[in-house]
Parts: sequence; C-alpha cells; structure tokens
Amino acid sequence: MRVNVPGSRNALHLGSGTQNVQFVYQWKPAYRIEDLPTGRLPLGEERALGQPSRLLRAAHQVVPFTGRHADLAQLADWRDMDRKAAVRLVSGPGGQGKTRLATHFADLTRAEGWTVWQAVTNASGSTGEANGAATIGTGLLLVVDYAERWPKSHLEELLTEVLTRPDDVPVRVLLLSRPVGVWWESLETWITDRLDDRTASPTAVDARGLPPLAEVPDEREALFGQARDCFARHLELADEEAALVEAPADIAADDDYAQILTIHMTALASVAAQQRGDRAPANPAEASAFLLKRERAQWVELRRSPEALVSSTPEVMGRAVLVATLTHHQVRDPHGWDALHRARLADRDFDANTILDDHLKCYPSLVGQVLEPLYPDRFAEDFLGLTTPASHDSSHPVPGAVVDDWAHLAVRRLVLGRSGTDTPAPWTQHTLTVLTETARRWPHVATGQLYPLLREHPELALHATSATLVTLSELETLDLAVLEKIEPLLPDRDTNLDLGIAAIVERLARHRLATTDDPLVHARDHHHQARRFHNAGLLDKAVEAGRKSLEAWRELAAGDPAYEPEYARALANLANHLSAAGERDQARGFAEQAVSLYRRLAKESAPDHEADLATALSNLASHLSDLGEREKAAARVAEALAIRRRLAEADPDVPDPGLALCLVNHGNFLSDLGRRDEALTATEEAVDIHRRLADVNHAAHDPDLAGSLNNLGSCLSDAGRLRDALAITEEAVTVKRRLAEANPVMYRSDLALSLSNLGNRLSDIGRLADALEAEQEATDIRELLARENPAAFGAELAHSQSNLGLRLSDMGKRRAAVTVTERAVTTYRELHANYQAVFAPDLARALANYGCQLTDVGRPEEALTAGEESVAIYRELAAANEAAYELELAKTLTNLSIHLSELDRPEDALSATEEAVRILRPPTEANETAHGPSLARALNNLGLRLLALGRRDDALSAAEDAARIHRRLADSDPAAHEPDLATSLINLGNSLSALGRHEDALVAGRQATEIQCRLATHNPDAHTVDLALMLNNLGALLAETGRWKEALTATKDAVGIRSHLAKEDAPAHGPDLATSLTNIGNWLSKLGRWEEVLAVTGEAVDIQRRPAKASSAVDPADLALTLSNLGFLPSEMGQ
Repeated sequence: MRVNVPGSRNALHLGSGTQNVQFVYQWKPAYRIEDLPTGRLPLGEERALGQPSRLLRAAHQVVPFTGRHADLAQLADWRDMDRKAAVRLVSGPGGQGKTRLATHFADLTRAEGWTVWQAVTNASGSTGEANGAATIGTGLLLVVDYAERWPKSHLEELLTEVLTRPDDVPVRVLLLSRPVGVWWESLETWITDRLDDRTASPTAVDARGLPPLAEVPDEREALFGQARDCFARHLELADEEAALVEAPADIAADDDYAQILTIHMTALASVAAQQRGDRAPANPAEASAFLLKRERAQWVELRRSPEALVSSTPEVMGRAVLVATLTHHQVRDPHGWDALHRARLADRDFDANTILDDHLKCYPSLVGQVLEPLYPDRFAEDFLGLTTPASHDSSHPVPGAVVDDWAHLAVRRLVLGRSGTDTPAPWTQHTLTVLTETARRWPHVATGQLYPLLREHPELALHATSATLVTLSELETLDLAVLEKIEPLLPDRDTNLDLGIAAIVERLARHRLATTDDPLVHARDHHHQARRFHNAGLLDKAVEAGRKSLEAWRELAAGDPAYEPEYARALANLANHLSAAGERDQARGFAEQAVSLYRRLAKESAPDHEADLATALSNLASHLSDLGEREKAAARVAEALAIRRRLAEADPDVPDPGLALCLVNHGNFLSDLGRRDEALTATEEAVDIHRRLADVNHAAHDPDLAGSLNNLGSCLSDAGRLRDALAITEEAVTVKRRLAEANPVMYRSDLALSLSNLGNRLSDIGRLADALEAEQEATDIRELLARENPAAFGAELAHSQSNLGLRLSDMGKRRAAVTVTERAVTTYRELHANYQAVFAPDLARALANYGCQLTDVGRPEEALTAGEESVAIYRELAAANEAAYELELAKTLTNLSIHLSELDRPEDALSATEEAVRILRPPTEANETAHGPSLARALNNLGLRLLALGRRDDALSAAEDAARIHRRLADSDPAAHEPDLATSLINLGNSLSALGRHEDALVAGRQATEIQCRLATHNPDAHTVDLALMLNNLGALLAETGRWKEALTATKDAVGIRSHLAKEDAPAHGPDLATSLTNIGNWLSKLGRWEEVLAVTGEAVDIQRRPAKASSAVDPADLALTLSNLGFLPSEMGQ
C-alpha cells in the first residue's frame, strides 16, 4: 500500500517491524501502522517488583480478559456485516476496559483469518527498515487507541489510507477514546464527506459507549479475586499469602468499584501491601496512594544503588513527575528546560538536563522527548490529587497522604511564569485539561488549585479547549464565582470556544433564574443563552430560550413602554433562531412584528432606533426570500441599505458591519431578480468592509467574511469572470473549513454551501474531477445534517444532490448521476408542494438536469417528460420575472430540443432551440464572456436540428457561429472552453460534410479530435467518453474522403475506449460501441477484409440485441440496419 502526498518529494518511509508505510508530514513520519501484538508484552520481574503500577498497563495483560460477551458479539456482528468499509468508535471513561476489549476482539478476529494492525502516533521522527509488503487475510482490522489525542489531519490521512484500498477486502477500523464530543462529530462528518466517491460503497460509521464491566455489584468480588491471584503470581507472593488478601468490605456498595481499573488498582495495592506486611487500602484513593508509595520507594532505590543510576533526590523526582503530569511530554529544548525553570526545579539548563535524564531512566519516553507522564491517565490524575496539599483550613481527603507543599504553587508557576503575569506557557491548554479532569474526583484540587487560579486569572480560560470549558461548567463542586469572573471576558463570537461559552452561560443562567422571579433577569438571561446557543449551533435550545426571553420582555413592555426596544429585539432574535432551525413561516411572522415595532420607535426617536430598524428590515428581507417572496425582500433590504448608508456617513473611516451585512443581502436579492451587475457591485463593497473588520478581529468577523466571499464568487461567475470567481470561492472554503473544524455544529452547513459553489466554479473552468470531489464533500455534510434535522437541511441536501448529479455526469458516471439527481427531484417535489414560490426554481433546475441524465442512459421518454416540466416551470417564473429567469428558460429549451430530437420530433425540436437562440442573443451581445457559452451551445443544437430537417446551409451558418464564439472564449480561457470548442468543431465538420465539403469537414474533425485527445490525456475520467465520440466521427469524415485505413484506425481507437466503458456500464455505453463496430465493418468491407467484417458486425448485432430485449437504449432501427448489413455478407464472401 502506498501513500501519495501532493507536493512531497519523499512521502514514503517504512518503519522497522511494520507492515505498512508511514505518512510523512513535514518531513517526519506522523504515524506507523504495524501488527497488533498478539499475547501479552513481557514485563521483567525486577521492574514489576520495583514499580508495581506497570502491571496495570493493558499491554502486559497480567489479568486475563473476562466477560464482555455482549460487547464482543456486537463487535463480531459489526465486523461481519455486508459492508466494504466500516468505522466504529468505542468510548468510555479511563479504566473502563476499552483497550483490553479491543485487544481480545483482535485476537478473535485474527483467528477468523483476518489481518489485524494497530496504528500509533510516531512523534519521535524515528526511521527504520521495512520487512516487505504486507499480506492481507480475509479482512483487515485496524485498531487505534487514544484516537481523540491524534491530530485531526493525521487521523484523516490514516483513515484515507486504509479505507480507500483498491481491493475488495473488507476493512474495519476500531477507534478507542474517552470522550465522544466535538472531535468525534467532526471526524464522523469528515468520513462521510470524503470517502463515498473513493470507495465502492459508503463507509458505515457509528459510536458505542462501553458499559462498566463491574456494573453488577455481586460480580465485583469475583473480579477482585481473579486480579489478586494474577498480581500475586507476578509479584511472587505465595498462594497461601495471596489467599489472605480480601476484597474491600464495601466493594459491592461503592460505585467507584464499577470501573474495572479501580478493582485492579485496589487488588494490586492489596497484594503489594500483603507482600510488605502493610495494611491493605480501604478505598480506591488509598489504593492509589499505596501504589505511589511504591513509586517513591523505587526512586530511592535507584538513587542508592551501587551504580547510582539517578542523582536526583526522591523529592525532586516526585516534583518532576508532577511537572510531567501537568505538561505532558515535551521536547527537551526549549520546553523541557522551560518547564523545570518555571517550576523552580532548576535555574540552569545543565541542572535541568540532570533532572530530565533521571526522569527518563524511571519513565522512558519517545526519542527526542522528555517528561513522559504516569500511565494509566487515571493513575497520573490520582498522583496530582494525592501530592497536592489541601487548603490550610481543611484536611486532605486521604489521611496520611504524602503531600508536597511545593505542589501548591506548581500549577500557577507552570502556566504563569516567574512574574505571574507572563504570557501563558505552551502547555497551558493541557494543564487546564488535566486540572479539570482531576477535579472531578479530587475536590480539593478544584477548590485549592483550579478555582483560585481561574478566579485570579480568568483570562486563562480563553486558552482552554471548548471541551474543557464544558467539563468545568459541569463540575458539581463548581464555585460559580469562577464562571462569573470568566463571563465578562468571553468574546462575542469565537469559533474555537462557542460550545464552551454556551455551557458557561447556561450554568450561570440556571443559577440566577432559580434564585429570582424578577422578569428583567429572566428576560436578559434567556436572551444571552439564546444568542450563545445560536453561536454554538444548538438551535433547538436557542429557540426555546428565545421564546422564554420574548415572553419576559412582552410582560415588561406591557407594564413600561421603556422596554419596547428590548421587546422588538427579542422578536427579531426569535425570528432568526426559528429561521436557522427551519421554521420559515414562524420566523417571518415574528420578523414582521419586529419591523412594525421598530418603525414606530424610529418615528418617535429616529436617531436611537434607525439602526435597529435597518437590521430588522434586513432580517425580514432574508425571511421573505426564504419563502420565495423576492420582490418584497428586495424592497425591504433597499430600505435598510438607505438607512445604513445615511448612518455610516457620520464616521466613514470606521467599517460598519451592519452596512456590510445589508450589502450582502442587497446583492443576493439583486442577483435573484436578475440585476447581476448591481449585485456584483454591492457584494464587492460588502467584501471590502468585511475584510477590514476581519483584519482587526478574525474570530469575530471571519464567519461574515466567508459568507460575503461565497456570494462574491457567484456574482463573478455570473459576470463570466471564471478565474476570479474560483479564487474568491477557494478563499471562502478555506475560511469556512477553519471555522467548521473549530465548531462543526455551527459551521458545517456553511462549509457545505461554499464547497458546493466551489464545485460549480471548478466545473466552469474544466477541472471536473476536482469539482466532483468538492461537491461530494458538500453532499456528504448535508446528508448528515439532514438526518439530524430534515426541516432545516433537507433543501440544502437536495441542492447538493442536484449539483452532484451534474458533476457525476461530467465524469461519465451516468447511472450514478441519474440516481442522485432523482433523489433531489423527489425532495424538491415535496418542498414545492408546501412552498411553491420558494422551491419552484430549484425543482425546475433539478428536472432539467434529470432530463439530460435520463437521455444519457437511454430513457428518452422519461427525459422528455422531465424536460417539458422544467420548461413549464421556468416559463411561469420568467413571466413573473423575466430578468431573473429568462436565461434559465433558454438553457432548458436547449435541453428540451435534444429530448424531442431523440424521439424523432424534429420540427418541435427545432422550434425549442430557435426560441432558446432568440432569448440568448441580446445578453450575449452585451456580455459574451458571461453568456456566450450558453448561446454557442444553443447554436450547436440549432445546427443539428436544421441538419436533421435537410436545411444544410442554415445548419452550417449556425455551426459556424457556435464555433466562432467558442474559439474566442477558448483563446482567453482554454481550460474552461476547449471542451465546448471541440464539440462545436465536430458539429461544424458534420455540417460541412453534409454540403459535400469533405476536406474542410475533415480539417474541423481533426482539430476537434486533437483538442479532445489533449483533454483526455490530462483528465481521462472527464473526457474519455467524448474522445470516443470524436474518434468515431473522425473515422466517418476520413471515410468520406476515401481514407479507409485511417478511418479504420480512428474508429478502432473509439472501439477500444467504448469497449472498456461498456464493461463498466453496458446499458449506457453498449449502443455507442455497437455503432463504432458497425462503422468498422463498413470500413473493412471497403478494404475487402470480409472475414473481419463478419466478426465485428456479428459482435455489433449481439450487443444491440441484448439491450433491445430489456430497454429502449438501442434504437430498433439500428439493430435492423446492422442485421441487414450482416445479411449481405455471405454473398459478398461468395457463400
């Protein structure tokens, strides 16, 4: 298996002992894939006796696997299901037994003939030798532990490598993690976004929580006994001594023992205590304390050994271990040194190196790294809880715990530096995560460390992850004064923290609302919650809080008109929340109420409320547009824009975000009404303002910048500036991808919109494979969103499916195109039934695409039905708004003429395409770059229709006009227009041939074929089908000039391509193959090669008979003609 990394000169590196390649990222291997070890990893007796905690590591399998029958059965069903690729996440708290379950399942899977690998991060940058190519068994299982700790890009590269294997071997990826939060939701979205177009079938993705093994209290004592006996053997405790070790008296009653790791830690500590004649621990905390006591004893022994293996005192070693717990592993220079300097453990780098080296001897780390923490993570958190002293007015939760007063200030020193005001250290995020997780089970760490630190330095919370802020807000012992200190510092919008911010605001609001009946407090707190929920993408919560806020403001405004502005704002905000949640009708009603109230307030006190009125008008315009009332929407936003411009004149040098958003909306509505030049001007002005705002504050204004960039790309495309449109749309995708990675719940939908537009822009310039990839990603995101909320995202999914059908068709994937576009048509029909004005354009567009794709797969009657319906809808739309829809009507008429021609209705076909040409000529004369492609395509069709009716001179005139337009366009942008130029040239050749100008026809045919050969060489998936058509036509043109051998060569090339295509999709490509074979028979007959004529003509008949029995893909007249030719052959051969 190979990995190709664009732009890398050395993308492959094989590691020693691995079966697979490592992906190279920034010149360092990011991970390695290797055999998952079978059996247990040996552990030296001396090491086990010195540090018993090592016996807890899952790799050593000291305690045999037990139970989990239902979990194993579920995993076996998942492994054996009828899917090519599947990913499952198994999650649970630390100590739940995830790694042991995965290892045992891997052994069972290996016994079924599967190959089992593991993937591990390889941050050390080490290199090695490969053992050779991997051999895959019945299937492939890949296990990834600590999946949540992988960098997202590395995990994506790993999954891409494994899940897109070209063979038919089933692949299963088992991910293990503690949390199931935003990281998993983001990864799940990425899997469904990226892989469907690369695999034979969609990847199955799901997540399962792992229940506690010791959930049944009566089973815990037996589990304790099993672990005790195993640990006793490894610690060389005699059987009779081990039998004296009893389970804690409350093991069945204390839910702390529900986790298997807690039972194992207690059993290990009890065995070690029996061995040394000490008292057995009475609870889980004492068990951790005892094991840590053994760690300290090992430090002493290493220092006192004859070799003096370490020079650091046990006190210094313990402090180094605590630093490692709080910072996680770091590179030595500079972060390892800096950590020890900050912690007051070393003043010089020389002294820091001594401590780091001693720590490495006790806790080996990856090459190039230091400060390896204790494992399991639960044990490291207990070390922090046990070592940190309680406050002076309280006692430590574990009597007799060996605490270190130095630890009291360790956290503060590590994250703040010597002065206490330095920039937070690079490990601050990890330190806050460890503190918060430890605070769950060690309240004195919360009250003595975490809470005081954040009260005095609440700005540190902004350096935490969103997940850590959520955990913080959920702590039972939380001092709400901590959150009250943090709340004023929370940014208005921050894509990295919005989820955590919402959790903090919700916790504070819950407390305040429970302690007062004051309607003003309720109104404000519900308002703040609704806004934060909306920013975080929690739309249902936003609507609920918005309704409660509205009711409170209504009550206040009824008693005191001074509250009317707040009541109006609550109306507008609730409308926005409802709209985002897909409740369009309700949103409009509340938005209209807000405008009415603000209009009255503005009349009474204009300077104070004009800006609010403008915002309300702009919002109402959006809601009206969502319901298809575009004329009304345009009027409302024009009124809002006039107000915004008047207000902005007061300080023209300061960018006004309200004016920018109003300009974006204005541009959208102008575009909807067909006023495209005005739309472009407005949108360019909006982008300029948003750029200036984002330069000052990216977190606050990037979302609006990305939205205006997205719209500008569409406006530039409408103006025919295809390259500019692509560059702007790519920028929009870059910004929105960054936003979606930080908060997928909030920004996935926006990312999908930009990706869909990117697919259109890429298609416009001929990058068809890239266009398909972008649209596939957009569709996959929207499929996930629509499953979660069909009302809000069903229309967006249909939009992507319609576009995806186009992209698949462009790449020659005809049947797949029909399937996906059919889904879009079905969805739009349902939406159109309820919101006719809104979704009529979308339904018409999807039907137009559907008709073309049905023609491609030989279903002409259905194609005509779809095309006629599309034209009827566009006629109705154009009658109401000619500027907006007449161009779309013309394009659909061009398609309709093709459908009519396929069913042998030449006069009707000509009428349709003549109407299309009449519509398209005036706008093309005004802007050939924007509208020339559509006119040239219509002219091509006009030429074909005229030729079919014997009007050869008129047909040539139309074909020449089409070729001239396409040649001018291709001269300025070859990638975008050369495919259409090739089509125009082949049609021109046919028209010239019909007039007997065979040599001129051949010149045009050769030019067309040369262009198509170049295109197919660069992008075979997109252009091979058309290349076969060009070669077939070229063969016919060569034959007309008597060049039989050249004709035979060209047509054989066409047969070679069409044979391959027919193997993949016989109904779609078999008829074309039969046509080329028949032509070869004709050319061979001219050369007197009758035996070959018989063979190829017979093959053509076989192909034509097969689909003729099952569908109308082959014209019966073609079959009859071929049979007639076959009938003449015996006499020609003298038989």
